[in-house]
Amino acid sequence: MSRFLFFLLGILITGSVSAFHFPVDYEIDVELDPRTHRLQGSEKIRWTNTGGAPTSELWFHLYLNAFSGNRTTFMRGMGGGTLRGGHEVERQWGWIQLLALRLEDGTDLLPSMTFERPDDGNPDDFTVARVVLEGPVEPGASVTVELIFEAQLPRVIARTGWAGGFHLMGQWFPKLGVYEAAGYGGRNEAGWNCHQFHPSTEFYSDFGRYRVQLTVPEDFVIGATGIQVEEKEVTQGTDRKRMLTFTADRVHDFAWCAAPADLRAVIESDFDPGRDVPAPWLERAQSLLGFSSADLELPPV
Repeated sequence: MSRFLFFLLGILITGSVSAFHFPVDYEIDVELDPRTHRLQGSEKIRWTNTGGAPTSELWFHLYLNAFSGNRTTFMRGMGGGTLRGGHEVERQWGWIQLLALRLEDGTDLLPSMTFERPDDGNPDDFTVARVVLEGPVEPGASVTVELIFEAQLPRVIARTGWAGGFHLMGQWFPKLGVYEAAGYGGRNEAGWNCHQFHPSTEFYSDFGRYRVQLTVPEDFVIGATGIQVEEKEVTQGTDRKRMLTFTADRVHDFAWCAAPADLRAVIESDFDPGRDVPAPWLERAQSLLGFSSADLELPPV
């Protein structure tokens, strides 16, 4: 009898997991230009209201705007121009801009967008945006929005950016906040949890499904969240490029990195754990990354 109960419980658990619908699905198509360290992207988001109350708003994180100047909330929290450890930030800023935002039927939502500062009212912070819909999204209902965005990566800072030919894309795309139900986390009523980007906090978002197509130069290699499901080569003018598609389920973010293949060769062949790195190898890494020897030194722990 006990074996039967465990078997039945296993069926119920498996069935409940497979029947669960994630609040958000992302489809993203983005191209990296390593010469300008810039991203050009389009995005389709399907969001389902699991907050138990209707809402006529969508709140977005625009995290890269934290690196748009030394007066943002993030940079103020870092002392206006220093990183963890007190190092000065080189003034090579980053940003993200929404060029188009519309419903699936073509309704333009961009005129309704406003920047919000729910934490500190900082007028120089543009990391949170609010969009007003034409009507409420009822509990259990869904809405699909389509975006076009452009982003400038900063010189590497806080787990994102570029250094030489290496590019790390963390928190790089327009990303929905979390619509929470009344009672969740002490809430008196349902509402959006969408904080500004602070240097001493981590990221909070719904788990969902991602399908992301990445376009990079032909000689670049990519590491990304999820599973690679497709790859093809394309020619744009005189440039040959690689287009790789990744899918990931039950994750709350999608990050990726891209670099010339020769940089990967240096890392794989030269930097073995447990042994000192000879000076010539460090010089090769410095050349590829655009770093000095001091930049590559690890601090004592």
